[in-house]
Amino acid sequence: MPTRREINYRTYLRAAIALAMMVVWSLVTVSGFLLWIAPDGPRSGYRLLLFSLTKREWGELHTWFSFIAIAITVAHLLVDWRALCGCMKYLASVHRPDSPANPTTSSPVRAQGVR
Repeated sequence: MPTRREINYRTYLRAAIALAMMVVWSLVTVSGFLLWIAPDGPRSGYRLLLFSLTKREWGELHTWFSFIAIAITVAHLLVDWRALCGCMKYLASVHRPDSPANPTTSSPVRAQGVR
């Protein structure tokens, strides 16, 4: 019988946060689009739009979806902070002309000005 590998809970947490971010930001987008195409004017907040919800109720859902999405995004930043810092350091080092990671300055053909 094969042995089971150890469970890496951090990987599961990162995957769950990524999935939750996609779902909640999609809900924010859909509810925002629905509010954008909804009629405006007097008494427009009392008219049923979709799923038997009025414009006012969709606005409240949109607000709550947005709060939840911001909270999940903050959790995503906290969990992946080291990876984000690593990416920023790499990108900053690549765009420096004297960096060994920048291939344009290490090429002898580039150094002579020949393209």
